[in-house]
Order: sequence, then C-alpha cells, then structure tokens
Amino acid sequence: MKQANEKIHLRPISTFELMAQGRADELKGRVFVFLLKLRDSGVVNMFGAAPYLEEEFDFDREEANDWLAKWMRSF
Repeated sequence: MKQANEKIHLRPISTFELMAQGRADELKGRVFVFLLKLRDSGVVNMFGAAPYLEEEFDFDREEANDWLAKWMRSF
C-alpha cells in the first residue's frame, strides 16, 4: 500500500484509447483546451497549429487539420 506522502503516477490516456472507449467529448475538450493555451501563448499563428496537434496528440496530418478546423469553426 502507498504511504500518504507517496505520489501516485497515472499513465496518460492516449487519443486512441479515448476514442475506443467512446470518450470523444473528453478528447474534444483536451484538444480545444490545448489550442486555446497555444493561441494564448502567442507561439504560433493558429493557421500553423496543426503540427503542434500532431506532436501533442499523435494525430496524423489530416486528423490534426480536421481538429484545427473544428476548433476554428467554434468561434
């Protein structure tokens, strides 16, 4: 049993696992929050944000562009 002062490390859930478990709304929330934080950081013009999604969520290029377009249409 873990001691009270020991940290419990949970494995991050993958994009594939979220979709396989029917948790698309959770994935959408994670992607949209990531894009909001990226926009607020000023690191990149959001039209060039797809590679950041590819890296963060292990999306292929088409999937990253689809998510970016969904996010942009939400405004």
